[in-house]
Amino acid sequence: MTSYKIARQRHIGDALYELQSLGLVTRWHGEYVYPPGKSSTAIWWITLPAAPEGWLETAQAELLIAALFSGRRIPWKPVPWPFGESQRLQVVAEIEELRRRPEMG
Repeated sequence: MTSYKIARQRHIGDALYELQSLGLVTRWHGEYVYPPGKSSTAIWWITLPAAPEGWLETAQAELLIAALFSGRRIPWKPVPWPFGESQRLQVVAEIEELRRRPEMG
């Protein structure tokens, strides 16, 4: 995927780059598929360390991303409906705020 059609996809791409820098994702790429009679849909090919590459639809990719970040106790949230840039900016601000908070234990 060389460009993102919606902000939700950009947010996923940014998260996958971060997970890759942490060594939690070996490699990844997104692409658009065009099912007959439907609009395009994004799918995500994600390879985890010591696991074969597999593809996920967008909602499944968000669940995997959230689980990987959660395993490191790093806050992350998906972009809410309607998945636009204003929603992305809001969730990015929320994530940054959560990451600045000291851990409570």
